[in-house]
Amino acid sequence: MKHPDQLPHIALCGSCEQGLLRFMRCNSCTTVLAVCEECELVWLDIAAVKDDPHMPSSSALPKCPACHSKHACWSWLTREETEGSSLVRYMAQPLDPAPGTQVPDNGTPDPEPGSQQPKHRSTGR
Repeated sequence: MKHPDQLPHIALCGSCEQGLLRFMRCNSCTTVLAVCEECELVWLDIAAVKDDPHMPSSSALPKCPACHSKHACWSWLTREETEGSSLVRYMAQPLDPAPGTQVPDNGTPDPEPGSQQPKHRSTGR
C-alpha cells in the first residue's frame, strides 16, 4: 500500500476533525465511498460530504452502506485511479502549509517575510 500522504483526499473529517476523508472501494460491490482514515466512518455520498464534511456518516468500517456487507474488504484508491475517473472533481488540493509560512522550492517552510526572527545572543566568548 502507498503511504497515506500519497493517497488523494476529499476533505478533513468533520466528525473526528483529525483524519482525512479518502476514497475507498468496497471489494464486495465495487462502490467507491469516502472513508475517514482516522475514525473509520464511511460516507456513501461523496459529493455531499465534500460540500458538508460535518454531515452524518452512512456507516462505519467494516460495514458497507451500499451492499450492506458486514465484513466487506476495502482498498484505498490511488491518485492515478482517482485522477483517471470522474472522482477527480471531489479531490481536495494538496494540504497547505501552516499559516504564516512560505514553502520555497526545496520544500522547507520559511517564515513569512517581515515576521520576527529569533535573535541569537552573543555570549562574547
